[in-house]
Amino acid sequence: MTPPADRRFDLRVLLLVAAPLTGAAVLELTAANGAAWPQSLMKAAVWAATLTVLWLASRRRVGERTVLAALGLIALFAVAAHYHFGRFHGKGRFIHEPEYFLYYVGSKYFDELGYEGLYPAGYRALVEDDPSFAETAPIVKNLRSYALEGGDVCWQRSESVAAVFSETRWQEFKADVRYLYDRMAPVTRKLFLLDHGYNPTPFWTTIGVAFSQNLAMGPSTLLLLGALDPLLIVGMLLLVWRSFGRRAGLLFAIFFFANFFSTFDIMGGAFLRYLWLAASVAFACFYRQRRPALAGLCLAVAVLDRAFPAVFGLALLIFWLQDQRRRNARSWHGALIVWSAGWFALLGGATLWIYGLEAWLAFYRNIQAHDQWFYTNQISLRNLFVVHPWSALESGFTGWDEASWLRERQALAATTEHVLLAVRAVLFGLLVLAVASRRRRVTALSLLAFGPFVLLYPSNYYHALMAVAVLAWRHNPRLAYGVLAVQGGGWALTAVMPSTLHMEFVHWVVSLGLTTLLVTELLRDVASPAQRAAAPRAVVAGGAVAVVVLGAGVVWDVASPLAAGDDGALDVAAEHVQDLRGATARSEMMMNWGSGWSRNDHLLVLAQAPGAAVTLSVPAPAAGRYRIKVVYSASPAYGIAKLTVNGQVAGAPVNLFASRVGLLPVVYPAMALQRGVNALAFSVSSKDPASAAHHFAVDRVVLLEPLSDRAAERRRVALGGAMAWLRDHPADVFDGGHEAIAAEIVALAQLREGAEGELRAEAEALLTNRLECLEAAPPTRLARNEASWLAAAALAARAQGREFDDLPGLAAVLRQWAATPRPQAPGGAPQPESLCAGLQALGLGPPCPAGGLLAREHAERQLHTMLAGPVDHARRTVVANTLEVLVGDAIARTELGRRTPNAGSVLADGAFWAPLLENGIRWAREGGQVTTAARLALMASCLGLEAQVPSHTAALGYLIHQQEPDGAFGAADPRQPNASRVAVLFAIMALAASEPDREHG
Repeated sequence: MTPPADRRFDLRVLLLVAAPLTGAAVLELTAANGAAWPQSLMKAAVWAATLTVLWLASRRRVGERTVLAALGLIALFAVAAHYHFGRFHGKGRFIHEPEYFLYYVGSKYFDELGYEGLYPAGYRALVEDDPSFAETAPIVKNLRSYALEGGDVCWQRSESVAAVFSETRWQEFKADVRYLYDRMAPVTRKLFLLDHGYNPTPFWTTIGVAFSQNLAMGPSTLLLLGALDPLLIVGMLLLVWRSFGRRAGLLFAIFFFANFFSTFDIMGGAFLRYLWLAASVAFACFYRQRRPALAGLCLAVAVLDRAFPAVFGLALLIFWLQDQRRRNARSWHGALIVWSAGWFALLGGATLWIYGLEAWLAFYRNIQAHDQWFYTNQISLRNLFVVHPWSALESGFTGWDEASWLRERQALAATTEHVLLAVRAVLFGLLVLAVASRRRRVTALSLLAFGPFVLLYPSNYYHALMAVAVLAWRHNPRLAYGVLAVQGGGWALTAVMPSTLHMEFVHWVVSLGLTTLLVTELLRDVASPAQRAAAPRAVVAGGAVAVVVLGAGVVWDVASPLAAGDDGALDVAAEHVQDLRGATARSEMMMNWGSGWSRNDHLLVLAQAPGAAVTLSVPAPAAGRYRIKVVYSASPAYGIAKLTVNGQVAGAPVNLFASRVGLLPVVYPAMALQRGVNALAFSVSSKDPASAAHHFAVDRVVLLEPLSDRAAERRRVALGGAMAWLRDHPADVFDGGHEAIAAEIVALAQLREGAEGELRAEAEALLTNRLECLEAAPPTRLARNEASWLAAAALAARAQGREFDDLPGLAAVLRQWAATPRPQAPGGAPQPESLCAGLQALGLGPPCPAGGLLAREHAERQLHTMLAGPVDHARRTVVANTLEVLVGDAIARTELGRRTPNAGSVLADGAFWAPLLENGIRWAREGGQVTTAARLALMASCLGLEAQVPSHTAALGYLIHQQEPDGAFGAADPRQPNASRVAVLFAIMALAASEPDREHG
């Protein structure tokens, strides 16, 4: 068939294109507002039409004018489809308010919020303004760990974040957040605190602040800022048209407006989200025009904005080295490298001057944490290794369980870590080889657009960078058309599976398609006759190296679990159930109850009647004797559980009843386990009289090695492990606030005085670091935690050798402040009882009487009498809170045991306090309250009553028995931002205050 003359249009081709696109457009326009599958079908139709036209052109069935006309028509449909035919985000709403919450608010208040504080501060602002918001958004994403946490924990975290603001800035922040929230669609309001947070570089922040600080929030500001990205898009289209020609311009337009990666639903109507893409595309255009100054500027902007376009800098270095090898002294790549480096230094230096190096380090830590997590919207090579496609497909039909999903991702990541690393190394090596071998250097740049896909774990919208591959369609049509075909496949699959639960499977398929496309392209380069003829030995050697690297990755991942063994910790889930009798079992999410549960869930066993039992399969890395730590959940509806290990009864039954939901860790005596699977059977035959049912729940099972024979060695190892935990989990304003920092300083100061050798040196180093952090804090950060700051300042003065006589007085101020009822999130889960309120809850009269609780208890002996009786599980929490007040006052008045109680004072009556401490330790141990046991042991040491309290030795041994492999002592209070910190700190102080050579078992 002879192609028609270029001066005429082939109307048949235009009708062939227009008919299905019009039909798809009518289907989308007549569908219910917001229906997803017609939108996906429309985009699939765009790509089907595009690929049809390109196929006809490759077969020379149509002329160039017809091709351009058809592509232009398709581009118009693509633009209309991109903006959902004027519906935008629904009902004509162009502005994407959640994006403005991230980028307008995140940049405007970056000085106060950094990368972690946006969600806690936003949550607090909305709850302060409207308490019902706590029920609307009960779950918030932690932007440090990327785990979900309940609103009550977020509320506590927000206190220190909000304290950074001045009052004027805080009110302005609240007004901005409220304005955006009120504009959001109802479905968006429930999700906007669950996104990925604020993640741009300090460079983008510098640009964003120039707008957000100078433009007050309002309709005109939103429209003005929303117009920035469309202007960048128009600029990109014009620049591509001028630099690469009409067909490339039209293909680029179709790619951008119908691409599968960066849709209007995600990025449309946002604030300057396309700066990095516009700069990357402009770099490719100016590179083609050989304009080094402008190309260098655009490359520097792209790299400073989103970092990963730095892969193009690698290409420039390769090109320059090739030119030098060919002795091309007039190579312009050297000038381009100089311009790029100069612009990078100038713009980056300006950012450093404004925000400092710490902002860039914080950005690096933020991105590093981001890339260690798992997401359903990722498209990358890593996706093929951390997603099981059939599991992802099944969850789309059966429902998504966040904890099970996370277990599977973490397991796959752990078992394929080094294989992925090896595949990345091989593919990137082939990528560099292909770039070096390409004569047409624009095609080399198009290959490097796959660099982030291979090396990183970016969100789907960042793969819009593959637009650079489309620009090189004339010289590398296979790659360009392959990228376009993957778009069509992705949209077609999404049309069939429109549910958001299926998106992870769809993204896995798209990742597989892109990997196949890239590998095919690279292997064609390596296997080309020119490559084999030019360097046959190099090709063979490279293949051998690739095989060795891949083999090493496989061996490493297979051998590592065998060599290292399991770490002995099993996060219990439904898949570990071996047998179930008289009950049903399911996973239950626990974020609303606090932050102490492993992967935010536990295995709930709903007992139909007494006698219900569940048997779990628990693997042991090797045969031997292990102490078995079981972390139970406690609840008003739980019974008394008994554990049997491989048919042998382990320890005594455990009462899991509690007045409120919490955790109860129990360490059973060492028992013989076999290598591989062991059967742990949990049964319930009775319940506490106050309990509502016989249910029970298990969070984790941890296998611990038996303790060494000598107590002094056990103490040293326990302190060393706890120090390692502190080093890995330093307190800061995001993780507990200045009160947590002050408490950590107290513990470190105590350890420094009581330890020797390496422990003392490490405590000194950590203490110095924490004091420097406090001293560097601006005064506004301390305004709402004055008591914590006073205590820390006193310790800082002592640590620096300055004379300071009133530490006990300041500590008493701290205790009085801590005893004051804390603010509670209105409408949220109840906070733990305030310390002094515990006395009133026990029926002992008004809290905090004159003379303090110590004097009141010494005079009336009511708590003394209660503790002498059997453990009352319904009251153990409030008893623990009251004991906390007593211990705190005793610690303050004795300055952590440095001052002997005055003769005649209530604390000097050892005959009174010794039995109270003895019985209190019994209550704490039976109730699984690690922190309370540590506090009481510390009080005994401060009063010099170790010999008069027989359980003091047992309390210290109990602490050591509770210690986990990571050095922590378990989740002492799941309602705290870091549920393990309090237990670690008080265990350190209790162990440090004890005599090093004292035998305690």
